[in-house]
Amino acid sequence: MKGSRDQGEGDSREGFAFGRGALCAGLVALIVLHGVDSTTFHVDTTTVALAAMIVVLALVPLLESATLPGGGGLVFRKQLNALESAVSELEAGSDGSLAEPRDASRDGHEHGAAAIPAVQALEDVVDQVLREAARSPKIGLMLLSAELERAVRRLLMASGWGAGRPRAALREGVQRLVEIGVLSRSAASTLDLFTQVRAAVVHGSRQPTDDEILRALDSGIQLYSAVAVIPRERHFVWAAGVELFSDEGCTVQTVDATGVILRSVAEPRNVESKRIFPTTLSFQTGDEVAWMWNTSKQWGPTWYRSLDTSEPVKAWDGSVEFVGRPLDDL
Repeated sequence: MKGSRDQGEGDSREGFAFGRGALCAGLVALIVLHGVDSTTFHVDTTTVALAAMIVVLALVPLLESATLPGGGGLVFRKQLNALESAVSELEAGSDGSLAEPRDASRDGHEHGAAAIPAVQALEDVVDQVLREAARSPKIGLMLLSAELERAVRRLLMASGWGAGRPRAALREGVQRLVEIGVLSRSAASTLDLFTQVRAAVVHGSRQPTDDEILRALDSGIQLYSAVAVIPRERHFVWAAGVELFSDEGCTVQTVDATGVILRSVAEPRNVESKRIFPTTLSFQTGDEVAWMWNTSKQWGPTWYRSLDTSEPVKAWDGSVEFVGRPLDDL
């Protein structure tokens, strides 16, 4: 999608440059024709007007990249205005989320106490960004961009939507979310606009003003807030190192794996369930883990003893290995 868009933009720029050049050549020809009679040629208002048009056309590229009063340039300000407009359109056309409508619930039981404090985590990040921005708007914008990329990566890995790509960059991660129907294309375009504005602030030759950077920061915070609350299923280690058995009486222990019990919470209604899976890895109770699997290892019918009653419980009829690592490590 990006490649075709960039190609289209490049063709458009080349076409505009060609047209501008052709028009300049035509205006020059008109001046020449206007003064073809050397005995009567003189600089009149028509000649001046045609020459002025040539100057304006020649200066268009320079005007776009020139530094305007107060900093920045026309291209950057057009990008910034487009970003603010796109964010406003997203907010007006939805409930504040960038996500496509989807049913994130799953079978289980309602457990209000299991609610994950996503809003508090969101507020903590925004507070940190604003503290940095108070000292340096540019640093605040860079921090926000990093947190936005991290939020997209965590969303992909925690839900299993990342298809085994833990190091996906922001643009790649956003494209993946569009592919699977989690993000709308308009939301993806808005996120892409933010990356363009961020790149112009950090790497551009014309430094925007602090006020312009703060405008970009405000739009970026709204985008980050929307990404952070996209409904997904999150998985937390409830118990690790659980002994497994290959018989219903729990007398023959499985020696090549232990069980990890995950507490899964499906947002936005916080529907909770607990499930056990085989693993050869070690886990820490309470860690939020990625939804990742090793399909080369699998186990047949397996039992374990309930942690509450010590009674035998069927774990699964068949399962591959769970290998989700803590999200903070990824």
